[in-house]
Amino acid sequence: MRKRCIDPIIRWSHRLICVSLGCLLILAGCGGQEVASPSPTPSASQSEAAPVSGGSMTIVMPNNATLKPLETTQRELVDLFSLIYDSPLQYDDALRLQPNVVERWSMSEDGLTWTFVLRKDVTYHNGQTVKAKDIVACINELKKIEEDENRDSIYAVNMDLIASAAAVDETTFTITATQKTNRVLAALVFPIIPDTTIGTSLPTGCGPYKVVSNDSGKVLELEANDSWWKRTPYLSKITVKGIQDPDTALTSMDVNLVDLVHTDSLTASGYKQPGSRDVYEVMTQEYECIIPNLQNAKMQDVQMRQAIIAALDRKTIITETYLWHAVTVDAPVPPDSYYYDQTQQQQHEYNPGKATTLLGELGYRDSDGDGFLDKNGEKLTMNIIVNENTLSSARADAAKVAAQQLQKIGIDATVTVMTWSDYQIALQNGNFDLAFAGFSIPKDGDVSFLLHSTRGTYNYGRYTSATMDSYLDELAAATTEEEVMAGSSKVQHLWSDELPVISLYFKTNSVVCSAKIKGIPTMRDMDIFKDIDQWYILQQGDENKANAPE
Repeated sequence: MRKRCIDPIIRWSHRLICVSLGCLLILAGCGGQEVASPSPTPSASQSEAAPVSGGSMTIVMPNNATLKPLETTQRELVDLFSLIYDSPLQYDDALRLQPNVVERWSMSEDGLTWTFVLRKDVTYHNGQTVKAKDIVACINELKKIEEDENRDSIYAVNMDLIASAAAVDETTFTITATQKTNRVLAALVFPIIPDTTIGTSLPTGCGPYKVVSNDSGKVLELEANDSWWKRTPYLSKITVKGIQDPDTALTSMDVNLVDLVHTDSLTASGYKQPGSRDVYEVMTQEYECIIPNLQNAKMQDVQMRQAIIAALDRKTIITETYLWHAVTVDAPVPPDSYYYDQTQQQQHEYNPGKATTLLGELGYRDSDGDGFLDKNGEKLTMNIIVNENTLSSARADAAKVAAQQLQKIGIDATVTVMTWSDYQIALQNGNFDLAFAGFSIPKDGDVSFLLHSTRGTYNYGRYTSATMDSYLDELAAATTEEEVMAGSSKVQHLWSDELPVISLYFKTNSVVCSAKIKGIPTMRDMDIFKDIDQWYILQQGDENKANAPE
């Protein structure tokens, strides 16, 4: 896999996703055992009126977006494409991959050959049957994109784990993996399109909605697919409008031009209006952290790193810089992930007294009364670097708040806000004590790219641990859910003990939605329409029913 840049994720713009988004480890059939799909069971909240069919909703997408499904680099289009296209596998509410159009699969004893069987009742919007050759063609195209330095796609992540794919018959295909790992399955989340339409704009799909009108990608009219294999959605029509930026989209809600906006705007929560608009917070994989430079002698003692995290009031940082659009964590796994080890929660609480004690044990005292700690006549300084961002100053602001908190316990902390290129050079050359950084983290906690001594492309802290390497290798080679859970837990516990990277928080996004839209059970980043078949419009006269006491 080619190198991808650090800190990739900015919503609503032309920016590329540059760090692996997936790499999920999930339950796979092993040694001939098969995994089969459960039957869909739609439901509505008891507090809401009974759902009825009909009604429409207006959503937004980036203006003048490229609508070639396999070539998107825009996260908003992933949401849009999930309405039009179905995928081989899908994530459940516990963030584990499950069968979808692929009905079942099995894995060979050596873990290198996978066999997948499709459902027989899945058809495209034009009535043609989805065939194994279509999925193989999609895989081959995504592999080409992954290997091409001049092309990119959100869906191309993990394609380097696939050596080849081949159709056995109309409903069966095989994948030969490059290594023994069930994260091959994570590659099978992409829009399914006919093999003859690769590279075309808005080809026919097999998802819950079909395109009935396309005004040059500026306005799309979608209609419920009565032949969708799961069920016909309640919402009859969805209009998709091209709008240039999220702020314009949000203001469009004020004049009822738009019913739903998915945004990372920090002001989105202010759009909540009881009875008019709801705001849903959606967990992302966007992980914010501090990388300590372990080449520096003062940072090598774990007690120093323990003192730093104890001195940081992360909730205050979130409040002041992200307006609460983030959730603190003590491990590099999204807290809503099935693989998040709950025993790691609140392992490192804000405790400035503890920080002072730890530093004192290391020999740091304020010997000259200037308010800063010193040792052997040398002041305890911390050079914090952070990259500037033209779209948001939140991370730089967070670094400044953190520096102030470190200063309160006597550390002379300074912040240098750098251009992207200068920041990259400083990371590569080790010209920093602490670096604020952001990554898109796999949900299973495989942080090999960040910590592995040989595979750690972004191991800018120069962390080396034979034990961590072995845990990460074990996690990468896991083939059962039990092995995944065990491996991920080991990584998280060692991370918490050694603090090779200081965890801050995972960011959240907001979905601002008209209150007339009901039946929304769950939402996920880049998959907010996962349960679109359950959404419905609250009909006039049902408001009292929805709000009536049980």
